Amino acid sequence: MKTYEITLYNKEVRKLVEQGDSHPQYDDGWADQRFIQLQVENEERARRLIHARHPARKGFVIIDILELPDFV
Repeated sequence: MKTYEITLYNKEVRKLVEQGDSHPQYDDGWADQRFIQLQVENEERARRLIHARHPARKGFVIIDILELPDFV
């Protein structure tokens, strides 16, 4: 397994926070970038999992997916 770090935010939350409001479902922290690590076989699997958990139709935007090096 490899470790991937996904950087994402929620554009709907960001827009509401900029207007001084809050999203009814997600906390204001989603206006900023968040970093999520997944241990999966490859980048494609990481992308599928993150899209399933944080779908674009709900405002989530993936900024980057990086494979983290193994430290032995």
